[in-house]
Amino acid sequence: NVDLAEIASDGVHLANNEVAMSLLPQRREFEATAEAWNGTCSAKGIAQWNAEGARMDVDYVAENLSVHHVFKEFDDFGQTTLRSEHLSGLLDSDGSAVLEWNADGTWAWDRIRWAGNQTLIDGKLIGVESLMSIPDYLSEHRMAAPLINPVDLRSKLVEIALQPVATPAYFFENTIHIPQCALSSEELNVSIEGSQSLAGAIDYSIGIELRELRGMKSDDIGMIEDDGLGNHLFINILGTVDEPEFRWDRESQRAHRRKDFQAERDRLKALWDKTPQK
Repeated sequence: NVDLAEIASDGVHLANNEVAMSLLPQRREFEATAEAWNGTCSAKGIAQWNAEGARMDVDYVAENLSVHHVFKEFDDFGQTTLRSEHLSGLLDSDGSAVLEWNADGTWAWDRIRWAGNQTLIDGKLIGVESLMSIPDYLSEHRMAAPLINPVDLRSKLVEIALQPVATPAYFFENTIHIPQCALSSEELNVSIEGSQSLAGAIDYSIGIELRELRGMKSDDIGMIEDDGLGNHLFINILGTVDEPEFRWDRESQRAHRRKDFQAERDRLKALWDKTPQK
């Protein structure tokens, strides 16, 4: 067992560390706790190595971390869509990771995997370019006028104070994957799902719930339709971080419409199935 007041490596600072380790030939089994990023962390795992490189399998639990400091110290986890300056709030996370290094000590990115569950409390999104670029693009291409006020939408996207957010996320094949994640505030509901590679390729679907959506219009990229049920606008952001391409996400629009129609049918069925109380 080892107690260390502070550990610093590659910009990461851990305090009040307790480590229990079993030493075996070319293998280490460990359990550790530490204070970091204004919260607490615990982990257990196995590290092993040979002439071809090294590998660490680790399970972890982290509580009450400053999401801003976590993203800052880990260089935004190799992506640019959500950066430390975009984020505030307290993060809980638990998951598993496989970390691998080549024989020369460099990261073996193509073999690194991670899966975790995240919960953000008192979170804020501040100046996220991928969101704020949506009304600018719609306005520039004359796509927004019949649907929304782009100035009003942009003002709502500058800073979003979030209700508690819970979502899984994954990293494999050099790409971060985010399943559908609901971001809710008092003024705006946003859903995000998609992926971004370390090379900067992006494929996101973003849904924005707006009361201002109305009617339909044919524009330069096809027919824009109000779903008539939830007033959602769905947009794909494809291409690269440096050269994003915007498209209407009709597949998500249709799926959302089917879901709401089914919910309405279920409500009607439940209503008709009710029998009077005697």
